[in-house]
Amino acid sequence: MAIMGLLASVSPAQPLPIYFFEHLDQKDGLPHSTVFRIMQDRHGFMWFGTRNGVVKYDGIRMRLFQHDPTDINSISHNDSGGVLEDSKGYIWVRTWGGGLNRIDETTGKIRVFRHMQGDPASLSEDRVQSFFADSRGILWAGTFSKGLNRFHPDTGGFSRYLAGKAGDQGLSNNRIWSITETKDGTLWVGTDHGLNRFDVDQGQINSYYCFGDEKLSNRIRALYPGSDGRLWVGTGKGLKRFDPKTGCFAFPGTIKGFPRALLSDSISALYEDDQNILWVGTLSHGLYRVDLGTGRWDRFRRDYQKKGTLSHNDVRWIHEDRSGVLWVGTRGGGVNKLSKIYSGFTLHEGNGDDDSCPGLNSIHALADDGEGGIWSGAWYNGLNRIPKDGECASFPAALPEGPGSKDINALYGNESGELLIGTWGKGLVLYDRATRRFSRLNQGNGSVPDTRIITALARDHQGRIWAGTRENGLFRHDTATGKTLHMPEINGSRTVSALLAAPGRNLWVGTDSGLYRLDANGSTLAAFTRSTEDPASLSNNVVTALALGREDCIWVGTYQGLSRFDPATGNFRRYTTRDGLAGELIKAIVVDGSGTVWISTNRGISRIDPARDGIRNFDFPLVFNQGAAMISFSRDRIVFGGETGYLSFNPRDVLIDKTPPPMVISGISLPNKPVLPGTAYGKRVILQRPAHETDRVTLSYDENSLSISFALLDFNSPVNNIYSYRLEGCDKAWRRVLGSGAIAHYSNLPPGEYRFRVKGTSSMGQKNETGASLGISITPPFWERWYFRLGCLGSVLFLACLGIYLRLSRETRKNRVLTELVNERTRELLEQKQQLEHLSRTDPLTGLNNRRGFLERVDQEIQRHRRNKQNMSFILCDVDDFKAVNDTHGHDCGDDVLETMGRLLSREIRGQDILGRWGGEEFILLLPESDPEGAVLLVRRIQGALENQDFSWKGTKLRVTMTYGISLFSHKEGLDASVAKADKALYRGKKQGKNCAVIQT
Repeated sequence: MAIMGLLASVSPAQPLPIYFFEHLDQKDGLPHSTVFRIMQDRHGFMWFGTRNGVVKYDGIRMRLFQHDPTDINSISHNDSGGVLEDSKGYIWVRTWGGGLNRIDETTGKIRVFRHMQGDPASLSEDRVQSFFADSRGILWAGTFSKGLNRFHPDTGGFSRYLAGKAGDQGLSNNRIWSITETKDGTLWVGTDHGLNRFDVDQGQINSYYCFGDEKLSNRIRALYPGSDGRLWVGTGKGLKRFDPKTGCFAFPGTIKGFPRALLSDSISALYEDDQNILWVGTLSHGLYRVDLGTGRWDRFRRDYQKKGTLSHNDVRWIHEDRSGVLWVGTRGGGVNKLSKIYSGFTLHEGNGDDDSCPGLNSIHALADDGEGGIWSGAWYNGLNRIPKDGECASFPAALPEGPGSKDINALYGNESGELLIGTWGKGLVLYDRATRRFSRLNQGNGSVPDTRIITALARDHQGRIWAGTRENGLFRHDTATGKTLHMPEINGSRTVSALLAAPGRNLWVGTDSGLYRLDANGSTLAAFTRSTEDPASLSNNVVTALALGREDCIWVGTYQGLSRFDPATGNFRRYTTRDGLAGELIKAIVVDGSGTVWISTNRGISRIDPARDGIRNFDFPLVFNQGAAMISFSRDRIVFGGETGYLSFNPRDVLIDKTPPPMVISGISLPNKPVLPGTAYGKRVILQRPAHETDRVTLSYDENSLSISFALLDFNSPVNNIYSYRLEGCDKAWRRVLGSGAIAHYSNLPPGEYRFRVKGTSSMGQKNETGASLGISITPPFWERWYFRLGCLGSVLFLACLGIYLRLSRETRKNRVLTELVNERTRELLEQKQQLEHLSRTDPLTGLNNRRGFLERVDQEIQRHRRNKQNMSFILCDVDDFKAVNDTHGHDCGDDVLETMGRLLSREIRGQDILGRWGGEEFILLLPESDPEGAVLLVRRIQGALENQDFSWKGTKLRVTMTYGISLFSHKEGLDASVAKADKALYRGKKQGKNCAVIQT
């Protein structure tokens, strides 16, 4: 789901479940922003009734049904606010002025039912305000002023039920607002004045009134049968509850915590879901969610300052589809889509400078406090304790070194109350809950100030503390003896980013150059790095997170994907976005009590079920930070930290539907014309039934260019559904596309037999491996048919035999010579063209992209970035004192330095990074899916490589460094401005002493 924003800000004391509304309006294809009714048909398609036609929606495409005065097979009126499916699969459309329409999708035919003057079996009025299909299969239509109609499918006529005179058993009023049915088969009809009970078998009608003759209280705008047998009744003056046994209305305010505002608002839509939640739509005050079990309620309104809120406060319809997505139709705001899967999560956000808990901002470390709360370690804001109940407690002054300890990178806690605190530049701090005191664990010499940047913490089986640092290696503190062991580097790496004390007395160490397994004494037992030739190796050498899984497997997060290490085989299983992972930059990993793995990435949260290898993804408006994750000691609470707060949830509360969503082939198009069922093209009908109900189509030889659209009917986040398709007889391999590209194009297919197959995985990870298929037969032209060919064959054989004797030798020689000349010339021209194209985009000295080649590739990446909305950074780097190299050693030496520099940069960057020579001694890089912090990591890797690179000329060793300018790409500013910012940063770096990296904000 493309989540657009947070509905309401939350405080640490009163966090709310996460509710996001995604909007569909006219820019998405809706013909009008007023949507009166929504439904899902038996195949899984969504239907919207609007004021300007009816829409059928597959998650990507909308098919519009509108009135066309020139087409008798179109709906009768565009003000078509209602749509439903009856028991036979017909789609009914109610209109405001055009009667009823019945769409037969099998044949593509539309039948119109209207009021006919003088015909008592016709519809009583063309302004249809409500309709309903009951459990018997009977269609009921309520009109604006002419009562209720019952449809008789055998005759195509209607029976009418009107308001009677005083004492008659007729309806209480002729304006019908709402119709529903209770479990006992009783039909209930809400009118402009009173509620009516209709015993269909007996033909008996009884009327009920709320609070005497009060007009608005008796305007029954909405009805919904409650799970307890009573009726929820939405009136023009608040919500009521009707008990069919007593025939009495009651205020629902007697329910604990029920919102009092609903006792006076005009209620227009009602829905009670299977989780005992009542959803209430009002005419002007938005949408209410009432938990009938706990009494807790939430209100959703339009907030122009925030994305992801309700699009309009006038709610007209509420519908839940089979995948658990709630759809809300509004008068003026289009359709709102709410994925209820996120209600199991709670988002705690900070409120900036005025927040009583400043630790909610820039959280980089988390730990259980042993009392039901959490410890939060943040940059800039130090250590905070967030208890289960109560106010947040900050500890800025109690830490050693005072304010200098306010940048926290790592936390490690245990159930006894001990807390280890790793700071940025102030070393390692120990907190004892029993004494409530802080103390320092220095690097071995108490007289030397501890300036370590602690990046990872762990305790081994002997109780010794392991502390990983940035650029200072690994430390082991033995608190029993007071001794400290320092390992300045591990196999050449001085930065430790993750630690894991695993069974078997081994310590797993993640670095920026691979993963290592150490014994209790710090000796390296095994090293694991990425090999491009070995798919069972580590996914990337920059390790960001470690976690212990079931059966002692090790989960390894890296800068480019997730890996699972199997100790039995010594192999890694890689997970990337191609496998369904939300993002490839892994921030943190947590394994819950069931063995399920939760991963925070640069693109949200992923959940992996190792037993089924299934992946579910969850998108949140929170930038997660590396290492900021924890699971409570009770295993019932997982927390992920980010830049503006933290996400917490009980993994058991996140309900995952494992039912595969339906896969359908939603349409076929020939060039410039969609193929509609029942519609003639030329003299024949190509589709006798809708595409999703068709097994095979036959096309003529001149209809051999076509497009096939398909959809996985899971609406949580359709654009993030993943598809694989293949045309058997044409495609050699499966093609993979994301949701927005769910269409296949084929051109100039030869006559023959084909079968198109498609399968998919939803954004929640449900896989439909069976998929959908469509057979395609393309018939040959008449001159390729057997009887024509047989006649031609006899003539050709006679002429061929005559000519073969006279011309075979001469023509064979001539053709051979001509063919060789043509082929040779063709090869020469192709080689020249390819060489020219390559030279126009390539720097001749370094072999890298020149400025033109770089900009062309960057333009493609910007288009992808515009869709994915991920960070993207530029690095502009310049060789320091390059003029002096040329002046001292000559230009040949300068060229050699530039060639060597180009090879070094190509070796150090990632596969998706784009590198080019910008001009002179300047090089430029684009880092997709990377923020400036990630760019700094790459710069440090390049600096390390430069230090180890041998630059020499005619026996003289040269020292070569570079200065780097970094900027974050912005669509608003554009490419030129982003490069200019990097250039400014480069200039600042030159002034600051060179051989450094500067970020321009």
